[in-house]
Amino acid sequence: MTSVDESALRRLIPEAITGPVQSITPIRQGLSGAAVCAIEASRGSYVLRTQGPTGDQAAWIEHLLVSRRAADGGIAPAIVHVDDAARAVLSVKVAGLPLPAALADPAQRGPALAGVVGQLRALHALDVTDVPARDA
Repeated sequence: MTSVDESALRRLIPEAITGPVQSITPIRQGLSGAAVCAIEASRGSYVLRTQGPTGDQAAWIEHLLVSRRAADGGIAPAIVHVDDAARAVLSVKVAGLPLPAALADPAQRGPALAGVVGQLRALHALDVTDVPARDA
């Protein structure tokens, strides 16, 4: 994301849930092409992922289905709001050390890898009903 249209992003963040927004900071452009921003608000820290209104509707529906199942299973952050028209998902921000930093610390490397393995095991155990097989 090269620039942030903060007023457009603020419309996607329900203050009834988050409280007043204090800051919006671009994190990175996601591999999927989604724009990702860190949101600091009076009731907590969040991540806003906006796919944008264009693209494959079936892929968006599938993304939400898998994201909700992963969140319900404790594999992914809790989803606090979805704006279908904007294809935006607001999730709770996970606190902690980024994985590359944990892997760089010999004392944290083992537990970090064990955590990744556990999460991958749980991810692979998710119910795949109504999720089409894909190579990409």
